[in-house]
Amino acid sequence: MADSIADLNNRYRQRRAEVIQKNERELQDIRRRYRREIAEEQAQNKSALNNIQNETHEQLQQQRKSSNREINEDQAQTEAAINHIRQETRDQLKKQQTASDETLQDQREKSQYLYSNQQKLDSQKLDRLQRDLQTKYAQEKTMGEERLAAQQKTDEENLSNETDRGTEQLKLANQRYSSKLKAIREHGQQALETQKKLYKKQLAQQDLGYKAEMQKRRMTQQSDEKHETQLEQQQLAEQRKIESKALREQAQDFHRIYNANQGVDEGQLENQHNQFINALMNQKKRLFQEFGVYEKASEDPFYRMHAFETTLEETPNFYILKTKVPEFEKDDVNVYVESNKAVISCEREFNDQTKLAGKTFSSNSAESFHETIPLEHPTIPKDVEKTYENGYLVVRIPKLPIES
Repeated sequence: MADSIADLNNRYRQRRAEVIQKNERELQDIRRRYRREIAEEQAQNKSALNNIQNETHEQLQQQRKSSNREINEDQAQTEAAINHIRQETRDQLKKQQTASDETLQDQREKSQYLYSNQQKLDSQKLDRLQRDLQTKYAQEKTMGEERLAAQQKTDEENLSNETDRGTEQLKLANQRYSSKLKAIREHGQQALETQKKLYKKQLAQQDLGYKAEMQKRRMTQQSDEKHETQLEQQQLAEQRKIESKALREQAQDFHRIYNANQGVDEGQLENQHNQFINALMNQKKRLFQEFGVYEKASEDPFYRMHAFETTLEETPNFYILKTKVPEFEKDDVNVYVESNKAVISCEREFNDQTKLAGKTFSSNSAESFHETIPLEHPTIPKDVEKTYENGYLVVRIPKLPIES
């Protein structure tokens, strides 16, 4: 019966272990599939993020190239315009210089001509003409320098205006580039945030699905375990009922057999006890009849008390009394010390009583032994020490110190 319960328990544990291992394997498969799906989703999201970043980077590169190209074109146009203005200014300066040189040459030629024609004139007219020529030359030179300064000022103003216009165009181009770059970055950031939110949402959905599946698995496992436990408990209850019934039957059989055997044993013991008492009483009667008043009690070891083998040793501070005593009688021997003597005494007693058929048979005996050993030196009785060593009762009796 106990073996069947043990087998049933073993099958229950085995079945439970198999169910737990099966559920664990299924949970491991779910975890691996969940991790694999998460890894794939992460790889896809990472790839999508990389694609978005690459596209954004390419757009930024293209925008940067386009902006750089526009800036370079604007700079080239500005430099071309400035160079053109400078070239025109140089050409105008060269033309004015050439015109001034031609005018001076003409004036020199005319002066030379006039000088050659007027050599014959008097010196006053020549001086007047020279002064007029010098004045006119100075005026022409002053006017040429003024025109040249005005033209240079105009050229510088035009150059400054062109430079300012080029700088303004460059600023506008930089602003357009910055705005486009900012818009591209904002677009890329929004795309990344959208992708992240989508990824988190998908991850949360997968997590919820995984948790729901895990909860479903746990509930299924708990239901299976509960069902298995109920079945095992029912089987155990049935087995216990069967065992309890069998045990009750065995207990009833045992008590019936025990009571029958006990009655037989008690009768046999009572008979044996009565036979023993009768035999003992017959033996005592026979002894009492044979010996009656025991005349040779002095020859019986029980009635004969031997003298103890006693020795006395003396040291400067102690008396050491050794008495040979059997171990079974060491508690019956008493040793006490007075001021100038040691007394050894022993008493023993035997009592026996037997009842049979309403009659009482009793016997008793007692004996005592007394020995006194004188001590020459005064002692201290209260400090006596007693020990039992190797079959001897040893008594250490301290001496009373005496001042000389």
